[in-house]
Amino acid sequence: SLRCEAILKSKGVNVHMTRRTDVYVSLEDRYKFANDLNATLFVSIHNNSMPNGMKGSMVLYHYTSYKGKAYATLMLDNLVKDLKTGNLGLSARTETKVLKYTKMPAILAEVACMSHPDDLALLNTDAFIQKAAESLANSIIQILSK
Repeated sequence: SLRCEAILKSKGVNVHMTRRTDVYVSLEDRYKFANDLNATLFVSIHNNSMPNGMKGSMVLYHYTSYKGKAYATLMLDNLVKDLKTGNLGLSARTETKVLKYTKMPAILAEVACMSHPDDLALLNTDAFIQKAAESLANSIIQILSK
């Protein structure tokens, strides 16, 4: 997230982070923060944990958000292409708070699966982390320029 922020800021994008360290911020505080800023886009960046040996990238959006679905599709396509991860697909959510209660389009990116040994090995390399940050930043720039 911090690398993605640095890339975006270097390209003139106004970025606000809900947190900069590994501290807990409630889901309510996250969407209220974005809403109070009147943000254009909300992006939540994560790594997944999946059962049964599943691996790859996934992007979530609120099921009623037409723009959210389009933005999630763009970001997922870029992650899979740029990172060569498996494609766990899009996930339309009904009750994910940061997707449901933000007033702007919102997406939640699951870059890779910490629960799969292959993805975990990638997540522990500087090169993969940098590629992920670049892919996320490029997706955000593409979304904002629409």
